[in-house]
Amino acid sequence: MLVENTAHRPDILVCDLDRQPVAIEVSFDGCDADFDARRRLGATTADNGLRVSTSIALWVQTKYREMASVQEMTDSLVNGEPLSYAIHHLKTGGGTCSTTRWPKAGFINGSVHDLSDLIEAEASPKETIEKIEQEVSSKLLHAADRLESQIGKENFADLASMMLQQNHLSALRIVMVLWLSTLLMYGQLPPRKFGKFGGFVLADAVYLIPTGTLEAWRRQLDGVWSSFFEPAVKVLAELVRRDCKSTLEALAVLIEAAERVETSRVGTHRNIGAELFPKIAEDRKESAAFYTQPATAQFLAHLTIRNDDLSTMEWKQSNLLERRKIADLACGTGTLLRAGYRRVASLHTRHGASRRSLIDLHRGAMNHGLVGTDISPVAVHLTSSSLALMNLDKQLGKSQVGWLEMGGGSGTTGSLEYLKTSIVGDLFDNLAGESSGTWEALRGSSVVVSDRDFDWILMNPPYSRTRGGQSTFDVAGLTEEDRKHCQHRWKELVRNVPADRRAGMAASFLALAANKIKPGGRVGFVLPLTAAFASTWRESRAMILREFHDVLVVTVQGGKAVGRSSLSADTGMEEMLLVATKNEDDPPKLNEAKKGIHCVTLEEPLTRTGEASVVARAVLAASKNVSGAGNWYPVMVGDQEVGTVAQMHLSKEDSPWSWIGVRHPALAVATDSLLGGLLVWNDETVSLGVPMSTIGNLFDVGPSHSLLGHLAGNSPIGAFEFHNFVDSDDAPGLDCSLWKADAQNQRRLVVCPTHKGLDVPLADRSMQQATMRQSKSTLFYARNMRWTSQAVVSAATQVPALGGPSWTSLHTSRAEIHFALALWANSSLGLITHWTQGQRTQLGRARVQIDAIKSIPCPDLSQLESAALETAAREFTRLSDSTLRPACQAHCDPVRREIDIAVVKFMELPQQALEIIQEWRWLWCNEPSVHGNNRTALRLLDQSKQGASEGRSLS
Repeated sequence: MLVENTAHRPDILVCDLDRQPVAIEVSFDGCDADFDARRRLGATTADNGLRVSTSIALWVQTKYREMASVQEMTDSLVNGEPLSYAIHHLKTGGGTCSTTRWPKAGFINGSVHDLSDLIEAEASPKETIEKIEQEVSSKLLHAADRLESQIGKENFADLASMMLQQNHLSALRIVMVLWLSTLLMYGQLPPRKFGKFGGFVLADAVYLIPTGTLEAWRRQLDGVWSSFFEPAVKVLAELVRRDCKSTLEALAVLIEAAERVETSRVGTHRNIGAELFPKIAEDRKESAAFYTQPATAQFLAHLTIRNDDLSTMEWKQSNLLERRKIADLACGTGTLLRAGYRRVASLHTRHGASRRSLIDLHRGAMNHGLVGTDISPVAVHLTSSSLALMNLDKQLGKSQVGWLEMGGGSGTTGSLEYLKTSIVGDLFDNLAGESSGTWEALRGSSVVVSDRDFDWILMNPPYSRTRGGQSTFDVAGLTEEDRKHCQHRWKELVRNVPADRRAGMAASFLALAANKIKPGGRVGFVLPLTAAFASTWRESRAMILREFHDVLVVTVQGGKAVGRSSLSADTGMEEMLLVATKNEDDPPKLNEAKKGIHCVTLEEPLTRTGEASVVARAVLAASKNVSGAGNWYPVMVGDQEVGTVAQMHLSKEDSPWSWIGVRHPALAVATDSLLGGLLVWNDETVSLGVPMSTIGNLFDVGPSHSLLGHLAGNSPIGAFEFHNFVDSDDAPGLDCSLWKADAQNQRRLVVCPTHKGLDVPLADRSMQQATMRQSKSTLFYARNMRWTSQAVVSAATQVPALGGPSWTSLHTSRAEIHFALALWANSSLGLITHWTQGQRTQLGRARVQIDAIKSIPCPDLSQLESAALETAAREFTRLSDSTLRPACQAHCDPVRREIDIAVVKFMELPQQALEIIQEWRWLWCNEPSVHGNNRTALRLLDQSKQGASEGRSLS
């Protein structure tokens, strides 16, 4: 079976036509299984010379020795008796080879069905797929270049327009992906008079003639495969007409690529063409349509579609997906739909499926159960073809995947139209969902998405929003006028819908899913991390807690899930996964376990599809073990802790989800008590002595910098034109402003204004200026706190000043509470409170908008006695000239400790408060979202003598 070590055969070698080989070594001793599994890595198979890059160490319980028969063993395994196993990988690179084991310690516990799923996923190693993608991508680019050099510049604009791209080269690359996908699909269809990839067969020889290929593909338009071939036929016919010779050359290169894919054994669950498309699509970043990573899709599908959703009888029925539906209304190239189908097929298999029933399941999925829509015709084609390729043993009818219009005179918004209707026209015309009743006439020209009709919705919606030079509906092919029409239409669609347009389109897609999911159904979303914190997401957070239960939110600690390890490709931002179950119409009273939010923080991002399903099972198991609000439980794979899950309850539905992404659950529990006005640690509880309020209740906050004015040379908005102070002798003037953050010079409680405001040239803004001057103050609050460099959250100025984009003014008629607020905000308690409310989408930063500042909790300082406020004023004066370290170094900053002592003093708290604050301060500085992996911060944490304190905290 193997070329090497022929005297020692592997116990099991999984080596079929579709996948890479996987060796399985079985033993009653775990160490023996590990030893043998490692030895198999790097060996080559005797029949085809493939290298074993993955092996499984399977540790079998000794009770199997006592079983009377093979049938008894088989029954035990099929019924779900747990097995113990670990994965070994061969890693190559840089001329060296190494092996890894997962988990690092202990063994995964799972049924034989779980092991089977793992083997299927791990048989296509991530490194192998990336290598194939690189090779195929190189051929695609080569083919596109050949075409570009021949078709003539006069055709460039037409080609870009045809493919809805901003330039011809991007259009050509997408054409190559489209043709590659079509070639792969054609190659899987039953043989006809045309060759394997559509070449013309004559006298047992295949001649690649573009017109012959076109004829071969066109013949499919008359049959059940029309929806999968129509886009490719259209563009092939156009390019054959323009330049037949260069089209021939491009097709020849693509056939080489198709053959490489076919011989790669990556499995039908991976579609190379579909996964290459996002990497070369030009407008994915502009439209913020980020594509889901395969491991993320696998993980989300396992969290969303669960074994206990249906009975054994229903799971085993071959017509399951004729009665149950999975939807993705921003499907892209279908990564989530493929993952959803694989998950259902896996559960169908473990409950007693046969090969025949799997064929019927797939037909039901294609004709009814898998519903996807998108605004990209190529992406929709890739979704349809990749889903079809997962099982081509039966002819398929109409697909439920449709291409929806965006733009036009009416400003059609793609899938968002489903907020007001259940039927939207499909631009492919023949890509229709089956319909009935009054919709019968629309059959063949629309995709039906009815309310409360879906059992599972998986989605990674576009994050597009109007901000920072970006615009919603910034999609290639749309004019500025089109975008304005779409934005106006969007405004009408979300009227009376719990979605703030300022949050971007993702919030609207979440509201759409809430309408379309059945009572008892479940949604699984990839969302920007801002959804957990931003004030613009308040309506969405409230809607989730009002209309859903069993809410599970997953993040990866410390910003590790960015770049190539991100949940979505190319985002460059932190994201989260949201899984939630829709409430029943007449729900029974929910128990404590179903209320609130289960916050899962993973130690590392998921990059392998096999490991993703294992971690998903571990997350769901740990969630069941969390006994109630304020408690947490480790997420274990074998003896390796891969994360934690904690249960958070919110006093207000729209509050920020402050526990999301917290490394130490103990700190999350502590912050909850702080927001309630208590300092709780271990067996000690200290009350702050006054009720909690908000900054907005104590101060007038704002206004926005866009009302205040603009920097010289920028667009002339607002009341003033602001100029930098040239030097320290530059007079502040009447309209000075604390406009920008300056980490080097703003290290004390009292800072200097940074800009002066002048009249706007050639404009009279006197009325606006008079209004803005009323917002002047000597107290300010930071809007974009960088924990790794900035030192103060609240700053005072010697003279009244205006705010800006980095600082917003706080003003009140009770000037005596200014000093108390400045000390509180810059104490460890104030820093932690700000951290719970700020957005953590970038490591080491916490952004807050003006509305969010108004909602930040703080003690009701107005209720302090005069003597306490006088103490605060004296302490502020004493500390105002002291230089602070960056906030993330609070644990070793003597001035920060003095501020903490000052707060304890003027609020008349007991000595225990300082001990609790010291513990919290240490834990907080150890949070990756605070230290941001800053080298200096990490070095100081290592050098700190409070290491023992961290041990006590975590225990």
